[in-house]
Amino acid sequence: MLITKVGTNTGCDVVGYQAGSEIWRQPIDPNKCMITYENVAQLGGLAVLVDPGPWPKAVVVPETGEIRPLRQPSTGCIAEGEIAERVLYECGQGVGTPYVQVEGGPEVAVTNEFATNSYGVLEPSGKRELLVLSSTSYVRLDALGRRLSDGDLGLGRRVSDGAIRVPSGRPAVSADGASLYLPTDRGVVVTSVVGGGTKTIADPKTIAVAVSLDSRFLYALTVAGVSPKFRTRLDVIYLPTEQRVASYSEDASNILLVTRR
Repeated sequence: MLITKVGTNTGCDVVGYQAGSEIWRQPIDPNKCMITYENVAQLGGLAVLVDPGPWPKAVVVPETGEIRPLRQPSTGCIAEGEIAERVLYECGQGVGTPYVQVEGGPEVAVTNEFATNSYGVLEPSGKRELLVLSSTSYVRLDALGRRLSDGDLGLGRRVSDGAIRVPSGRPAVSADGASLYLPTDRGVVVTSVVGGGTKTIADPKTIAVAVSLDSRFLYALTVAGVSPKFRTRLDVIYLPTEQRVASYSEDASNILLVTRR
């Protein structure tokens, strides 16, 4: 479906198209046309109307075009994503105690570290939950923003050779939301966000990871070679045995796993 905003003689409309045909048209209050609802934007899987900020002000219901205004959170909040058709905000940004708030849900307090060292928010592809991450810890939330659990990512600790595991890229989460995979210079740190505990798999110098939609395979992008001729290798690891089953020489810097069909 395509959702767009068009100008009219009396103001503006939000219009929905499917298979090349217009299926609905929703007029916008002329007083809100160019300021409150300046443009249409995408936030996760939602179509939202934003102000010049750009700040999400309303959600557009794709089936009907209905415009549902959003309750605005406290000052200092940033819209990070969406879950279960609700907008997720990360609040605080270094001022006071930051918290995460799902639109329509309660505020969830997190540590000050989330405001300045955040890896953002991860949403499992097969479960309506969220993982809000800092550089050393996580908070697990349900679809209403209620805290389910929290814990340590297992970073900043010395491993057997005396080195400290340092994050080297954005984490990935399994489809069921049970495991978090964080690339580090010492390998991939796997954290169980349900039962607790961490372990390290894959090769050192991993810079990017992704998990298959069935949670059976881990894709790890690893630096191979010595400066100035860095090369990367894409390893495929079968998670039940933690064994590498394929390896590809690639000149790449990241992995993008598309989970929305």
